[in-house]
Parts: sequence; structure tokens; C-alpha cells
Amino acid sequence: MAPTARTQRSTLLILMTGLILALASPVHAMVVDYVVSLNTSALMGTSGFLDLQFNPGTIPGTPGAEAAISLFSGDAVLQNPGQANGTGNVTGALPGELVFHNGTQFNSFFQEVMFGTTISFHADFSGAFLTALSGAHTAFSVSVYDADGITPLLTTDPSGALTIFDLAPGGEITPMIFNPSVVTVAAVPLPAAAVLFPTGLSLFAVARRTFKGNRSVVLG
Repeated sequence: MAPTARTQRSTLLILMTGLILALASPVHAMVVDYVVSLNTSALMGTSGFLDLQFNPGTIPGTPGAEAAISLFSGDAVLQNPGQANGTGNVTGALPGELVFHNGTQFNSFFQEVMFGTTISFHADFSGAFLTALSGAHTAFSVSVYDADGITPLLTTDPSGALTIFDLAPGGEITPMIFNPSVVTVAAVPLPAAAVLFPTGLSLFAVARRTFKGNRSVVLG
């Protein structure tokens, strides 16, 4: 086989491999998933509130962001569940999925509960902030309150939060935990195909340029 033909066939192979890698899982590559777990055993048997908030910064032009809360579990008993517990740009109801958007200044889901020993859920973050070059940050916070709905529990942070996720333009997400004995945050690894997605796109682009430069070669 002539060298030019071998080069052409190798280029086609790289092209196909890059395309397969690029298309393998593009959706997952744009979602960042965490598991949030709360140890509420110190509050077991008492009534109170779980407060989830997703709020943009005050700088104009904050990049769009979305937080999806799913797989809610644990032994807390939800009191008066329903969509009416949401304020601002939030849809859904616990124990089902909640979806927050940062398009309004204050977005909260304030759920009355009878505390058990644990509360756990997944928090998936997506949106334009992942690739934005500038703008204000967005914060996702988790708090628990006493039955009065005013007194924060299990934290000494002035904000009253147990944990705050700082979502920065460019996709950097920083979980801040104010009571490690109560809060556990674990990132869920991306599928291998999603990790390979950028590599696949790069291979595809390089191979396409090479192929175009040699398309007059006839395989033999």
C-alpha cells in the first residue's frame, strides 16, 4: 500500500474515532452533579424547616444557571408538601424533583419537616455559567430552621447556612461546608465517555483538517 493511501486511511480512522468519542455523551459533559447529605440525628423527632436557595449575585449580567434537586431521600417526614413552598423561579415539589433558575433575585424552597436522622439529595448544576467568561457568581445554599422558621440550626455561620455552593463564571463550583459533622458533599464522577468528549472533539477537528488537505488522494 502506498504511503499516501496509508496516511489517508489512518486519517479516516482518527476521524471516525474522534466522532464516536465526541458523540458518546455530550449531554453529561455539561452537568455537574453532587450528593448532599445532612446528619440531622440531633434534631430527630422535632419539627422545623429545610430551606434550599439558589440566588444570583447583584452584578448585572449574571450568567444563567440551573440547579436540579433530585433523588431526595432520608427519614425526614415532609409536612404540607407541595409547590406552594417555592418562592421565585423554582418549580416542582419534594420529594420529587425541584428545578431552580437564577433569573430572579430570590429563589427558595422552604419545606416544613419532622426531622429524622438523615436527609440526602442530588444537586445537578448546569447552564451558561459553565462557559461564561465574566459576571457575578450564583449561590446554592442549604439551611435548616427551627419550628419558628427563623432560627437556623446546626450552624454558627452568620448566613444561617449549613453549606453554600459558589458557582463562578467559567464553571468553577466551590462547596463551602460550615459544619462538617452535619454536612457531607460528594461530587459524582462524570461517565468516562463524558470525560473523553473534549478529546473526541479535538481529534475530530484535527482529522477533518488533515482529511480536507489530502482529499485528492485515492485509496488503493
